[in-house]
Amino acid sequence: MEKNMKTFCAVKAASIPGSGEEESEPVVFHVLCDEDRKPSPGIFITGISGDLKDSGDRCPFVVHPDGRGDYGAACDGEPDRYFNTNFRSKRIETGGLFTVWYFDRDRGNAECEATYRITDVTPLAGAAWS
Repeated sequence: MEKNMKTFCAVKAASIPGSGEEESEPVVFHVLCDEDRKPSPGIFITGISGDLKDSGDRCPFVVHPDGRGDYGAACDGEPDRYFNTNFRSKRIETGGLFTVWYFDRDRGNAECEATYRITDVTPLAGAAWS
């Protein structure tokens, strides 16, 4: 691949049950990756979590350049609106793992941690990965 070529990808992942989640929670990120397959620094990442086939259970979000996630003003409010993740520091590849930290109002605002596994990476535009 040409040096400094970026690739825009759709990245599907699912939480691993027992890692803070009772059942698997799907998520899709839309992310610009650098030549090392890591999210490009300094840009926002967009995504959707929840049941991707049920429009009533989908929640759009952004991941800020510093790793903070935000479900936006339409969310139920703090603490559910915000989360943190190490997704930005990970190489984007099928089977890769990343972590999400969040506060769960249903558990008395307890800080929770969930591990996600990348299940599919689809390059949408830019340089092709071999």
